[in-house]
Amino acid sequence: MLCDPDRLVLPDLPAHDALGPAWPSIARRVAGNVKQHQNVGYTVRALANWGGIAGPRWWGRPDWNDQAHAIAEHLDLNRYRTRQLIREPWKLPFEMWEKAIEYQKDVQYRR
Repeated sequence: MLCDPDRLVLPDLPAHDALGPAWPSIARRVAGNVKQHQNVGYTVRALANWGGIAGPRWWGRPDWNDQAHAIAEHLDLNRYRTRQLIREPWKLPFEMWEKAIEYQKDVQYRR
């Protein structure tokens, strides 16, 4: 389930497309982490629930488009970069991701 490349993580966009060339590496890391946690008694469902609690306002969530537009406005991204944030996040420069994460953490924890 967590490593399903066809699982939608963005509106109409499966995990392997959203993460681009990084998908195989990420899928291996996720599978390894799941196995490690299962060895000490966690279930995949418990891990998925924890992910939903830890990151309720990120990819795959129903309000991601709204959140991405708010991030893009805060970072003053043009339309091209905003589209990347929403549909092709692997193409964004790392520095933009750092700023997006910081902004999103501020928004999330102010609520």
